[in-house]
Amino acid sequence: HRDLHSFPTRRSSDLGAFLRADVLFEVGEVLLIEFDLPGGRHVRTQSRVVRVARGGQKDKFPGMGLEFLDLSTEDRAAIHARIS
Repeated sequence: HRDLHSFPTRRSSDLGAFLRADVLFEVGEVLLIEFDLPGGRHVRTQSRVVRVARGGQKDKFPGMGLEFLDLSTEDRAAIHARIS
C-alpha cells in the first residue's frame, strides 16, 4: 500500500525544498518524494522533514521543509542548473 500526496513546491534548491501542504508530517520523518524538472527529468529521492510550518501569524501558510538525503550527482546538478 502506498500513500500518494501531491504538494506544490514553494522554494527549492539542490539541498532540499519547502512544500506547501495541508497534510503535515513530523520533523524527522523520512519521505520518498518524486518530481519532474522542466525538460522532463524525473527525480526520486528520500527526504527528511526538517521544518514544519503550521500556518498562522508566524508562517503565511502551512508546509514542510525537506532535506534531500540521497540525490544522485546528476539529479543534484540538474536541480542546481534549474535554479541558477
